[in-house]
Amino acid sequence: MKIKILLIFILFSLILLLVGSTSYLRCSNISLKIFDDILGFTGIESECDKLKKENLVYVPERFNDLTFKVETTCPKDSKVILIIGQSNSSNNLLSSIDKSTKDINYNYLNNKCYELSEPVLGASGNKSSLTSSLSSKIKHKKPIIFFTAGINATSITDWSNENGFAKKINKNLKKILHTNSLNFVIWIQGETDANTNIDYISHFEKMKLSLLSQINEKKTKNNKFIITQTSICNSKKDIDLNNQQKKLQMIFDDVIVASVTDNLDENFRYDGCHFNKFGTEAITNELSEIINKEFMVQ
Repeated sequence: MKIKILLIFILFSLILLLVGSTSYLRCSNISLKIFDDILGFTGIESECDKLKKENLVYVPERFNDLTFKVETTCPKDSKVILIIGQSNSSNNLLSSIDKSTKDINYNYLNNKCYELSEPVLGASGNKSSLTSSLSSKIKHKKPIIFFTAGINATSITDWSNENGFAKKINKNLKKILHTNSLNFVIWIQGETDANTNIDYISHFEKMKLSLLSQINEKKTKNNKFIITQTSICNSKKDIDLNNQQKKLQMIFDDVIVASVTDNLDENFRYDGCHFNKFGTEAITNELSEIINKEFMVQ
């Protein structure tokens, strides 16, 4: 009897949390896990997606645990690679590179540099990202600084709006580019905007301008945007969105469009959306090939 009363009390407390908490708390990864997956409440995730699109809520949960991170001096005159987008650009992947593996390259967060290891700092999620796998395949003489800031479930509108994430990243980007140069922005996004008939091209242009606003052109003269064709997340490929993503290369001289990620089926994904070890390897194989080719030209 006591156990039943305790369980009822816990359930009642959770319902109060759901109803009375802030939108941010209700829409956190932990709350969605409890209410959607464990208790079986429906509609919460869709409500959170609606709130995000209306720009009423979204303070992202980013990985910033420094417990096993090794701080180091940020190098100078190094190349910077910015990785942004939504969950498949973040720490929601599986990788063949162990989390304890240290790298010769660096991870940037809040004007400090750390030895690169998984999960990467500044991005959502707590599994692994594609960063270390990509890092191991890039041919370079000097250390590279990876600025990782992908955010789960974001629409391109979250990045392109006047006070969006591109503008927020711009502030930190200016700091690291004071003594270094931006060479690649890897943009992996589209799942949230699939099948919405969004004008992806115009929002990408706004995001791009906001991201590089008031940055010395000398620091970005060799920069390329690598765009993936991304729309699948437990859904069919959005061909129209893919076509818009491909068209970006025709519109902007500094854009390269990769074949991944929509060319990878469920054999490369562990949950129908996020990539397993094989998916991470396939993505980083193509991205590293593009980057190494560009480095040779530079």
